[in-house]
Amino acid sequence: MKGEMTLPWESGENPRGTADLELPLIYIASPLTRANDSDEERRLVGFEVDKIVNIVQDPHFDGGPLKYRTHAPAVLSAPWISNASSWQIFRKNTLLVLAEADALIVLSLQGGSAGTGQEIEMATQRGLPILYLVPQGDSISRQIEGNPLIDCQKYDQPDELDQVIRAFINRNKSQIDHGPTRRRNATILYSALQEELREKWVTLSGEGQNEITAQLGLEPAYLDHYLSSPLLVATMAHNQLLMIGIALGVDVPGFFTTFTRTLSMQEISALVSAKEEYEWSDEHSERLLQRAERLKVSDGVRRLLLNSPADWKRLKETLGL
Repeated sequence: MKGEMTLPWESGENPRGTADLELPLIYIASPLTRANDSDEERRLVGFEVDKIVNIVQDPHFDGGPLKYRTHAPAVLSAPWISNASSWQIFRKNTLLVLAEADALIVLSLQGGSAGTGQEIEMATQRGLPILYLVPQGDSISRQIEGNPLIDCQKYDQPDELDQVIRAFINRNKSQIDHGPTRRRNATILYSALQEELREKWVTLSGEGQNEITAQLGLEPAYLDHYLSSPLLVATMAHNQLLMIGIALGVDVPGFFTTFTRTLSMQEISALVSAKEEYEWSDEHSERLLQRAERLKVSDGVRRLLLNSPADWKRLKETLGL
């Protein structure tokens, strides 16, 4: 299905290579474990999720081409479809909900599930728009219904489902549509820190990793996962990030102090614009950013102009990157 993400451990491909990567991502959650016990429940979940995906990916949704991509575990990684381990599922879905999703649509059938509850909590922490869909006749948890960050809607007929989803996306269109830009900004802002933390972590012995995670109250696999992506590092609470930095010998406060001292937000925004305009890769953009930071604090180049995409292009050409 166009716009639908694939699981890297199943396809062997990096989903970042897909043509639709720059589209906003809408994550579609649904109860799966209970449905695995019944063929009827499986069909019901699959049918309802397919309807939601088709509505979101309707090429005529906004009078133009495909606007959004989706990730629906019911389509890709349900227990009856995928043999991926529980840890693989957790890693993939936490990365998507915590770091990449721009909105969450939850299909609740007969009370939802613990998994969707976890996904809702992650999305709430990030401030994502959340739509909680309940078939007419089903009850809604008071804790869910009472949360002002969750848009609870009941539906009966298929056309009602279509209207509810379209209205939700249109109400939150600005926030959803700016999701890819926010991710690019976060990648640029946190890449150097993530790389330093990751390098310190992977050079430790197994015993050393166990000792540090015991101090932090974490599991080695959990910390290894969170240090694997700049976007996941960006989601960490500041106090947790600080404690991880102390344990690994990384000066987290110094990183942010240096960063804000050397480059202004105008210069960072100009780099993001240049990356889009000239179609630079994340790797080249991050390398260019690091070189620019070093140059800014070097004698003789304090007046280096980086206020426009053209300025960044000239610097890239000068450095031969």
